[in-house]
Amino acid sequence: AQENGWFDNNSLTEPGKPWTHLIGYVLGGLLEIYRLGNLNIDYEKIISLLHNAAKGIIEFYFKRNEQLSDKQLLILPGTFDTNWFSKDRWSCITGNAQLEFFFRRLHGYVADPVLTEAADLLLINTKKLHLMDEIDDPNLYGGLCGSYPIAGEYCGYAIPDWGVKFFTDCLLQRISAKEDRPLPYIG
Repeated sequence: AQENGWFDNNSLTEPGKPWTHLIGYVLGGLLEIYRLGNLNIDYEKIISLLHNAAKGIIEFYFKRNEQLSDKQLLILPGTFDTNWFSKDRWSCITGNAQLEFFFRRLHGYVADPVLTEAADLLLINTKKLHLMDEIDDPNLYGGLCGSYPIAGEYCGYAIPDWGVKFFTDCLLQRISAKEDRPLPYIG
């Protein structure tokens, strides 16, 4: 791990440029290790790395937001490089959901309001991609495409079921936070 929260060897296809889906797995997994707290490791280092990663991703996300018009969809790029930068013009929707969940859950350990601000914005924009309105085909209804636009590099022209699972986790976590109820275990 680098100090900025970047983790090497986190790509299945292109070293140094992992999908946000894989970044979400690493960050979410480490946050779960932190939550459990049952190992003899440096927990302060873990939470520092996680917070640094979140800040790097969110900084890019908000800078991108400043460059868009109100009508454009604000989503994360499909991949990031070692400096939390990307030139991608497509997004990994599964990764958006995982990182939304990670930001909101991390906020329970790090009092940084930017985490929930970014999580809320990601959730709003991911909802816009949820295939609900005007969808008559039962095979598509309720799905989330792998990429946006649909031809993107992550599960292009496909609707992976795990993307919907991570999106559901986000919705449950958001409802729990709003109603001040404990979140059931989501792994």
